[in-house]
Amino acid sequence: MLLESSAATWWQGIKPSTKDWQSAVNILREVYSKKLPPHAVFRELFAREQTQHEATDIFVAKFRALMAQLSYSVAEEMQLDMVYGLLALKNRKRLTRSEINSFKDLLNCAREVEQSFRESAFRKQERNTNQEG
Repeated sequence: MLLESSAATWWQGIKPSTKDWQSAVNILREVYSKKLPPHAVFRELFAREQTQHEATDIFVAKFRALMAQLSYSVAEEMQLDMVYGLLALKNRKRLTRSEINSFKDLLNCAREVEQSFRESAFRKQERNTNQEG
């Protein structure tokens, strides 16, 4: 069984009344999904900026998960404006908002920037090691 503890108990209770996988997923979402009113979703979104060492992939995934809780849709361009403004300053300095037209663009560009940061940190560490030795 994939479920443990209270989730396993819950499943055993609803299993006889569940006709297919999709209805089980729907019930699971109803019971366990965190439901915030729209104003609380936005408060949570804007209360947190990307941290210095947080991968943009992870930050954007959390952002999009919160956006998915809204009962209405927000245009992708507006979502990109929002998430771009919440990126860590070091990333925003190297990503041009006008060149980002989709979340795919944002994530691809951010990965390149983050790879560049890792390479720079590696080279710096290598130089420090060589100077000490």
